[in-house]
Amino acid sequence: MTQLLKHYYLNRDNGKWATDTRFGLMMPKIEHLDVQYRLEDENNIPFMLSHVPENLEKQIRVTYLEYGQYATDEEDNELPLENQLELWLNANNIVGIETTRIEYDENILEPTGVPSGETRERVAFDVKYNEPYVVTESVGLTTLSQAQWDSEISTYDTRQQNSRYDILRVNRDKMLESTDWLVIKSQETNVALSTEFITWRQELRELPNNVGFPTSYPNLPSSLESDSQLQELTSNFNEVRSFQMINDPLPPLPEPELPGE
Repeated sequence: MTQLLKHYYLNRDNGKWATDTRFGLMMPKIEHLDVQYRLEDENNIPFMLSHVPENLEKQIRVTYLEYGQYATDEEDNELPLENQLELWLNANNIVGIETTRIEYDENILEPTGVPSGETRERVAFDVKYNEPYVVTESVGLTTLSQAQWDSEISTYDTRQQNSRYDILRVNRDKMLESTDWLVIKSQETNVALSTEFITWRQELRELPNNVGFPTSYPNLPSSLESDSQLQELTSNFNEVRSFQMINDPLPPLPEPELPGE
C-alpha cells in the first residue's frame, strides 16, 4: 500500500516550499519518495504527484533482557520463549511479520560484575515488523485520497486540453481566413464551389468540437494541395503535443527509426 502525495519543490534560497515561484527549485528530501507525475498548477507553478510507502519495514533484535520479564504468567507457570516474546511485542505495540530465533552464549558475571568464565545458552529473536510512515503535512505538502488524486489529474488534463484547443482554433481560423476569398469569388461570379472544398471548410469549423479529440486536421481538398501556407498549417498538428496530458487521447507517436533500419 502507498500514500498519495501532492507536493511542490523547495525554494533553493530559503528552503521553504516553492508554491509561488518557478525558479531556483530543488527536490524535497522525502524518504522513499517515488514521483509519478510532474505537473503545473493553475498559476503555472510546478508541483508533483508522488507515492510514499504506507509502512516501512524495520528490524530489531529482542534479547532475554527484554522478553525475560514475561518468563512466567500470573500463576507462576514458566512460559515458552515465543510466548514471552509475543507478550513483549504486544506491550510495545509491535506487530511482527517475520521472526528468526538466534541462539547464543551469554557470559555469566560474578556479583562484582566480573566475568566468571562460564557461559549459559540464551535465545534472541530478530523481528521484522511494519512501522507506519507518518507524513507531516504543510502548505506545500498534502496527502490525498484516491478521489483527490484522480481529481488533480483530471483538472490538469482539462487545463492542458483547453490549451491544445486554443492552438487548434488559431490554426483552423488561419486556414478558413486564407480561403475566404474563394468563397467570396464564388458568390460574386456565381460559380459553385466543389463539394470537397465545402466539406473541408465545414470540418474545419467543427474543430475541436467534433466527437473525440481530433488527431489531425482535415485533409486538404485537391484544389489546395499546392498551397504552401495551408500545407504547413495542416502538417503542424503535433504542435498540440507541446501541452502534455497524463491521460492523453492522442495515440502515441511512432518510435523514431534508428540509422540503418
